[in-house]
Amino acid sequence: MSAAHPPPQGTRPSWLRTEHRLISIGLAVVLMAVTAYVLGTSWLAGQTTAELEPPAEPAEAAAPARQYVEAGSLYYLELMRAYMAATPVAGKERTLEAYYARRTFPGAPPWVPHEVEEPMSPGGADCLQCHETGGYVPPMEAYAPVAPHPELTSCTQCHVPAQDAELFGENEFVPAPPPELPEAAFDGAPPPIPHEIVPKMRENCAACHVGPAAPPEIRVGHLEQENCLQCHVPARTEEIWQREEGSP
Repeated sequence: MSAAHPPPQGTRPSWLRTEHRLISIGLAVVLMAVTAYVLGTSWLAGQTTAELEPPAEPAEAAAPARQYVEAGSLYYLELMRAYMAATPVAGKERTLEAYYARRTFPGAPPWVPHEVEEPMSPGGADCLQCHETGGYVPPMEAYAPVAPHPELTSCTQCHVPAQDAELFGENEFVPAPPPELPEAAFDGAPPPIPHEIVPKMRENCAACHVGPAAPPEIRVGHLEQENCLQCHVPARTEEIWQREEGSP
């Protein structure tokens, strides 16, 4: 047989055509893989978001526009720190006399010293907008006292707005006097607590003793010491208390 003739001019060798074909197929495979990855990632992200987001609630059960600040959260702590470090407004300090005058007896829920738009409403978000973290209230030009129990949202169940005295007849009711501060164990010792510490009502010492809304007579000056009961203890008598026979 004679030697192989060279390929005609203008044609590529078969091995070169095969190499280009393989490169084209490889690029197509890579492009399809990238497209599948992008589409798959977007679909999974949509599925994850749909799983995390709660279903929309019906209009009649929608949450209020204002969300309560979660106690213990960083935002709540920052608000409380700002409140505790604030300076009382001159001429707007709440005196100890006014503090007791708004209570039927020491430890009783104080009546509301300002107008309430809806006296028969439970309160909740309306009251906590000012009393949850004790911020400055421009209409009152003063700081609102902190509610010691912001989780109890039926505020007007215990706190009622002041009523017109003409609606009531005269009586001989006299409010119970405030407790006297017991003597400390020695000069310079932390004074005992003159009242009971009732859970959910009077266990938050900062609500009455800290911040610009606290009466100056009972406002503490050592905010860095947060464990009050480490030094201050409820006053106790040496006598053994015993329930009288027949009493409930």
